[in-house]
Amino acid sequence: AGLKVRRAWLYDFEHVADPGLWWSAAERGVASIGQLYLTHSADVQADMREAWRRVSVRYLDADGRLRLRGTALIATASRSE
Repeated sequence: AGLKVRRAWLYDFEHVADPGLWWSAAERGVASIGQLYLTHSADVQADMREAWRRVSVRYLDADGRLRLRGTALIATASRSE
C-alpha cells in the first residue's frame, strides 16, 4: 500500500474475562464460532459448551476469571514520499 514502517514492536498483555460472559458471545452468534454454534442442534451445542468448559478451566485463576496471555505486533507507518 506504499507504506513505510517507521517503528514496530511486540506488546505482551493479559486479557482478563469472566468465563460465562466470554462463552455467552458464542451463544449470541458473535464471530465465526458463534455463527457455527447457532447452526447446530441443541445436543451439539451442549457438547460444544462442555468442550469449552473443559478447555477453559486451565486458564482460570483463583478468582474464577479467565487469564489469557497474548502478544500483539504494533507498528506505525507513513506513506513513502
